[in-house]
Formats: sequence, structure tokens, C-alpha cells
Amino acid sequence: MRNRDLFQSVVAAMAANIAVLLVATTPARADDRTDADAAFKAEEYEKAEKIYMRLAEAGPRDALIYRNLAICYNQNHRSGAFIDMAEDNYRRALKIDDKDPLTHYRLGQHLRSYVHGTDAIDEFRATARLDPRHVEARYWLARLLQSHNLDAGGESERLYKEVIQLDPGHVEAHYFLAVHYHNAGRTAEALPLFECGGKLKRRGEGMDPAQLEEYRLQILEDLENRRKEKQERIELQKRLEQERKHP
Repeated sequence: MRNRDLFQSVVAAMAANIAVLLVATTPARADDRTDADAAFKAEEYEKAEKIYMRLAEAGPRDALIYRNLAICYNQNHRSGAFIDMAEDNYRRALKIDDKDPLTHYRLGQHLRSYVHGTDAIDEFRATARLDPRHVEARYWLARLLQSHNLDAGGESERLYKEVIQLDPGHVEAHYFLAVHYHNAGRTAEALPLFECGGKLKRRGEGMDPAQLEEYRLQILEDLENRRKEKQERIELQKRLEQERKHP
């Protein structure tokens, strides 16, 4: 199994290198930048990738070329050497312009998807700092801090609240803030969030709001079961005390 995986990795790396060489031997044209940007805007990422590769070979001081090339790699390839090439181009773009929130965000999503979640934290934090209204950077920063137990001083709670303030229809932010409250023993604060989130509309392929209502009902059922168990323990303790007093 390992040999097959190694073979596939080698083949993918060779394919990437061949693709780079083929593009490198094709001279850049005067209208390449216009064509590349038009193809990218039209989401014709394969076409845009080839042209941006030609442009990048000249080593221009243009962050947008490297960022868009990296995005094309992410759109067109899901494994192999192109994953590393995408990261390299995001970082080349940031060396030219480290104040671009979109490049930081895209690199963060790349690292979260292909490398390791914690490696993306700095990029999402940079995005949030550079763009005070960037909802998804705040959301993913909160998620990573929460899921990797790196939340210090209630940062994820603050970030989820900012997301909901900026985007009241953000279903996932309602859910994970409610989970945060529930896990911290603040269930009374969690239940309204589940209820509110359950009334929102589903967006794209995101979380189904109906799930939040299911979780709310499960929590209520769990609370009721705990209340009954506590009451049963109290009643049992009373009976035992009565038996000791009146054997």
C-alpha cells in the first residue's frame, strides 16, 4: 500500500514538473495578463493556470499573478506537487504584498485543507486584522482555536459573537458558539442560540439549520433526564435516612 502511494506521489510530482516545463518553453505574449485575468474572472481555471504560469516564469513583482496562480492550482488539483506549488505561490505573493487580506485568507484555507489546521491560525488572524469585516476568517479562526484546544481568554467566544454580529444568518457560528457554551456548563446561554440558529435558512452546502433544533431538543431531553436522576437520588437518600432512623 505504501509503495503504491509513493508511486502515485512520484507520478504526480513528475506530471507537475512536466507541466511547468511545457509552459516555461512557451514565450509570454503581450496580452497574456489580460487573457489570464479574464479567464480567472470567468472561472476558467485551467486556461488561467497555464497563462499565469507563463507570466510567473518572468518573476514579476506582481502579487496578484502569484495569488491567482495559487488559486488555480487549488481549483484544478487536489493532490501531488501542485499542493506545494500552491503554497509556494501564496507565500511569493505575500512577500510582495503582505497587507492583502485575501491572500492571507486563501493561504489559511489551503493550510487548513492540505497541511494542518493549526498552521492556518496565523493566516486567518492576519486576515481578521487587515479586514475588520471579514466574516469567514473570524469564523475559521474561532473554529480552529476551539477544535485544537487553543482558546485562551475566551477568544473563540468573542470571534463567534463578532461573526454573528456581522452576519446574523451564519448558521455554523450559532451552532459552535452554542456548543462552546454547553461544554462550558452554560447551557442556559446555549439553548437560545440553538433555537435562533434553527430558524435560519440553509446557505449553500453549509449546515442544515434543522440540525440545531435537533441538538436543542436533545439537550433539553438530557437536562430533563439529569433532573429526574437527581430527584431519584434525593428521594433514595431520604428513604435510606428514614430507614436508619426507623429500622
